[in-house]
Amino acid sequence: SWCPPCRAEMPDFAAVHRDVGDRVGFLGLATADTRDAAAELIELTGVAYPWGLDPTLEVYAEFGGFQMPTTVYVTADGEIAGSDSGAISESQLRDRLTDLFGVPA
Repeated sequence: SWCPPCRAEMPDFAAVHRDVGDRVGFLGLATADTRDAAAELIELTGVAYPWGLDPTLEVYAEFGGFQMPTTVYVTADGEIAGSDSGAISESQLRDRLTDLFGVPA
């Protein structure tokens, strides 16, 4: 809730999820945030995919995050296929899903 670029990209992620959520899993993490603030933002941005809390940034660090927001692309077998640091647009996310997973988005 405290990260302006994160807030800005969330509606784009929600739109892509609506289109490909049956083929690609999404998980949002609220870092260094409270459950109430994160839940309010989820509702405001239309996000319908699962989300969780990473209050200590432990998961964020484990995935190599160093700039907010960070998007990590993980294969079905748990391998990291790529990542993006900083906000990405809906079209950039669609392109990455096509490039990394062969999912037309």
